[in-house]
Amino acid sequence: MDEKARRLSSAVEQTADSVFITNKSGVIEYVNPAFESTTGYSKAESLGKTPALLKSGQYDASFYRELWATVKGGEVFRATIANRKNGGEIYWAQQTITPMKNADGTIAHFVSVLKDVTAERKQQELEYQMLLASEVQRNLYRDLVAMPAGFDIVGSVHPADAIGGDFFDLIPMPGGASGSP
Repeated sequence: MDEKARRLSSAVEQTADSVFITNKSGVIEYVNPAFESTTGYSKAESLGKTPALLKSGQYDASFYRELWATVKGGEVFRATIANRKNGGEIYWAQQTITPMKNADGTIAHFVSVLKDVTAERKQQELEYQMLLASEVQRNLYRDLVAMPAGFDIVGSVHPADAIGGDFFDLIPMPGGASGSP
């Protein structure tokens, strides 16, 4: 093996992203160490299997038909998809599948690179949920509250960066009035 091939092999082995290579029938022939640590599938458990071992159950058959039609047609497939780890946990990956062609231009293999983006997806979901909760909270205080005669109410709403529970305080009034009926 020449120096260039050794360097390339070392780069694939040491990258933080999962890399696996299948033959043109989709049978896994190579996985790098990041694939093993990310998915929980060892090299021994993966080799000879198909990428179906990562199926999350969140996509129908037409999704996979389109994926295979794309790569078998010589095009690169890119998507952020849900995969399943060996222990059953779902993780999100930015995945690229690239057809590898022989010198004569025919497809011989497919190389797949997966970047685990689960933490980023969870952060985006949290930010979205916070935005929705903040909007709900703002809408709750839109209308004025009508009080019976003889009662006064004072209130103040201060938007927060993050939402929390509502806080109300009843303050005893001079003369023994409690401010509540």
